[in-house]
Amino acid sequence: MNADEVVLNTEKAVLTTEDGFFAALAKADRKALEGTVADDCVLIDVLSGSEVSRDVFVESVGSRRL
Repeated sequence: MNADEVVLNTEKAVLTTEDGFFAALAKADRKALEGTVADDCVLIDVLSGSEVSRDVFVESVGSRRL
């Protein structure tokens, strides 16, 4: 595999993962989010600046509170 093919394969993998993430958000699919979002992911609430752990984020989306 040459360098261009590696780049194209990497880009495709990133876009596929991104599509899966946004589909899981739209469906509030807890299981899909758990498979997409890394265990050490931390989100920052843009209004308060507080940290939101992966587990809290997944639970909030899955319960449709977010």
